[in-house]
Amino acid sequence: MISLVKASEISGTMGPMLERVAGYLNKELATLRQVRGAMTYPAFMFGMSVCVTGFLLTFVLPKFAVIYQGKGATLPGPTRFLLGLSDGLTQYWYLWLMGLAAVIGGAVLSQRTARGRYALDWLKLHAPIFKHLFTQLYVSRSCRTMGTMLAAGVSVLDMVAVVREVTPNALYQKMWDDVDQRLRQGAQLSDPLAASGLMPKSVTQMIKSGEKSGRMGPVLARVSEFTEQEFDRAVKQATQFIEPVMVAAMGLLVGFVAIALLLPIFNVGRVMAGDGGGGGG
Repeated sequence: MISLVKASEISGTMGPMLERVAGYLNKELATLRQVRGAMTYPAFMFGMSVCVTGFLLTFVLPKFAVIYQGKGATLPGPTRFLLGLSDGLTQYWYLWLMGLAAVIGGAVLSQRTARGRYALDWLKLHAPIFKHLFTQLYVSRSCRTMGTMLAAGVSVLDMVAVVREVTPNALYQKMWDDVDQRLRQGAQLSDPLAASGLMPKSVTQMIKSGEKSGRMGPVLARVSEFTEQEFDRAVKQATQFIEPVMVAAMGLLVGFVAIALLLPIFNVGRVMAGDGGGGGG
């Protein structure tokens, strides 16, 4: 925004430029709301599955453990596994809390290192379901910013520096560093973008056509509209995939616990009497 205001002061177009900035901010807020909306549901479902599983392991399983006590040799493998896990959770809960705190602390600290941040940013661009969403987010934001700044008369090198800051992903920031270096060597904008592999081929081709026609501003404005439509589709597709995947995962997790508890009941006579029926009376 500072770069846009500086450009408008030089060109004497402060009023129209502030309107352009306001429109840009509205689109950015709409994009953030879409991303948060797409991520809220899986986060909620994951939290619910963890809570339900934790409740079953810490409150329900110990009651079954009393029933199955002394019959460990006759219990199915899944049941013995869950009973052991439940016993570990209830008796050594402080170790689990310490381990969880260590994992969270390690994850937070790793994000303060270049390697840790790069690993997370790489995962965003390669994780199933989410990779298309994050890719379209960064592409849409890059094209929107480029179109706005070039239309305002900002230089290409200044534009690249700003676009680098509005794409908070280590891989994309490295791409923009390479673009800046290539531009200073006399290359066209579309060449390093196409070589990076992080920009869709259709986008780089449209940018190349804008360079040839000398109408980069209008072309990037159209590219921005195209990428925003692609991002909207990516959000819808991610949401459609996430719901059944999370429901299935939660069902499998809770179903495994329930079946492991019920397996001994299917053979309750053997479980209660022990192998060989020596306890009959």
